[in-house]
Amino acid sequence: MRRTDKNRPVKEAAGDPKAAPPSDAQRLSTFEYDLITVMFGFFRWIETCMNASDVIGLNSLDILIMHALNRRPKGQRLSEIGVVMNIDDTHLIAYSLKKLMNAKLVEATRTGRERIFVTTAEGDAACATYHRIREKFLVREVAKRENDFNQFEKVAAKLSDLASMYDRAGRAALLATASRPKIPPVRTKA
Repeated sequence: MRRTDKNRPVKEAAGDPKAAPPSDAQRLSTFEYDLITVMFGFFRWIETCMNASDVIGLNSLDILIMHALNRRPKGQRLSEIGVVMNIDDTHLIAYSLKKLMNAKLVEATRTGRERIFVTTAEGDAACATYHRIREKFLVREVAKRENDFNQFEKVAAKLSDLASMYDRAGRAALLATASRPKIPPVRTKA
């Protein structure tokens, strides 16, 4: 990027031999933007597929939690769902579970002080319909490009590695700034 007289960045023309190569930070930012685009496209797909399964009104997190429970017939505790899905904010999970229980897609049983969550027959049927629609419209489309499946394992391994890098970098940033006084959290309610 070069700067104009007003000190604002201006993108260089693509392929300009005089343009400086992008910095590591710029390259990572480009990747992160693409990751955000894929993430929200994936979330939209999840919601659309579940709507096509005649279960309307759930957001992508609700659907992912229901599928995580459906994959493990013994059930899971709230904390286990958080670990499996790499979600620290248990309030998000608890709210989704409440919605799923109200919709009769998930039920909870008590074991001592713990609650174990499992999908109901309706939840199992919703997941089965979702899987059939996913197979018909997504898996077959990806299978047409046979090389895509060969790349998925490599991409999955790289994404797992990146998740670990982001976690380590976050912990390191917190430790590095631990001695600084902390300002109050941002107010989000009026």
